[in-house]
Amino acid sequence: MKHSILAAIFGAMMLVGFFLPWIVFRDFGMDLRPTSLLTDNPLVVETRKYWQTYIIPLSSALGGLVFLLGFINRSVPRLLALVTGALPIGATIWGISEVRADLPRSVDMPSLSDMTQAFDFIGYGLWVFVAGSILLTLTALFSR
Repeated sequence: MKHSILAAIFGAMMLVGFFLPWIVFRDFGMDLRPTSLLTDNPLVVETRKYWQTYIIPLSSALGGLVFLLGFINRSVPRLLALVTGALPIGATIWGISEVRADLPRSVDMPSLSDMTQAFDFIGYGLWVFVAGSILLTLTALFSR
């Protein structure tokens, strides 16, 4: 892939984002990050039964592989970059559609003020991971 250095940077973003806070409860002084899945934290124990939960660690590990291949080998297979970036995006879309299908009635779209309140809880780790995932997917799709 021609843009292996870019792919390596975006893979590194996914790997680093895995260890940073994703959800922040400022009032309680705590945060949740994907590494919380390895603990017995009652907030995350219930999420272990969903297959989408395991996509994040898998794609982060693949992001680390893309990083290593890009900087050491200077060559990242395009398919690996595409799968690494698209895997969490696809799992998120699939999970949202499953949740919407299980709801007894349709859900209205949240207003802009509701969405800004939700952004108060999102930590910078999620932003770094999502940006790396999207940019890695775009790099794999549009590089020559």
